[in-house]
Amino acid sequence: MKEGTPMKLNHDCIRDLLLEIESFPLDTFPLQGPNLVNISNKYSPDYLIYSVQQLLSAKYIEGTCDGDFSGEYIIVIDTITWEGNKFLDNIRSPKVWSEVSTSISKKIGSASLTILSSVAAKFIESSLGL
Repeated sequence: MKEGTPMKLNHDCIRDLLLEIESFPLDTFPLQGPNLVNISNKYSPDYLIYSVQQLLSAKYIEGTCDGDFSGEYIIVIDTITWEGNKFLDNIRSPKVWSEVSTSISKKIGSASLTILSSVAAKFIESSLGL
């Protein structure tokens, strides 16, 4: 990553990245960084690299994201894990995502992915009258 890049998690990037990974047919895995064309047009390489690193750390995806001697990163994504799929299922709907992210932003500013997922699940349950 470039010097001066903030280590700030971009929740929209995380969601978009998981949605893009999910959109690929199983026979195209493992994915590599260049496969992620749609999302790479929307976010900087630094945000994508950091997001992939955090998704790997959280065990939401399996794969690697390693820097080489020149400072370039090689991204390989093998799969979305069970936990990653559960998280994505809670935030997949644009309506749910908008409601939850706006609500969190207005009330507390930001929250962890775990809290986001929990709030989304509660919103879904409430919408279903459960």
